[in-house]
Amino acid sequence: MNVAYLYQRLGIVIEDIYFVEPNPDPGEEGPERGVRVEVRHVENQPKSGSRYSAYPIDIRTAIWRADLLGSVAAGPGARDRMHYHPGMVDDEPGDRQYAPAITADPLAWLTSQIEQIEQIVAAKVPDVTEYDSDLREIRRQVPVIVASVAQMMEQVRRGELAKEPA
Repeated sequence: MNVAYLYQRLGIVIEDIYFVEPNPDPGEEGPERGVRVEVRHVENQPKSGSRYSAYPIDIRTAIWRADLLGSVAAGPGARDRMHYHPGMVDDEPGDRQYAPAITADPLAWLTSQIEQIEQIVAAKVPDVTEYDSDLREIRRQVPVIVASVAQMMEQVRRGELAKEPA
């Protein structure tokens, strides 16, 4: 399942994932599942039809990612694989970054990250002021966004989402 909060130039994309690392580091063997949250660039495209037609929206390059994952072996609700990727380049995440605050309280940690959205965006764009209206709206929507993540995490815990692929 994917949930997206799209603004004029930025978006927050939330998805459930079931993931098997092909070349795991020690301690990261075996499948993991959970919820991924990404900050992405968004591009509104010109309309191609009449003035009443919908316009295409492209969800573009990811600039930041949080993977709120647990190993399948540890059971529902596990927090043993939670990490984030602060500096994505061309959609590639780079090394996993771990922080005790993520596993202690993933939703509080995520809230603090999104509340500091300017810092996330400033690390990837030359002029963050071009994103001011999106940044204000994202900060205003933090409770709604985090509630969506919480709901999806609960659905993963119950085994309704992030299922092993057939």
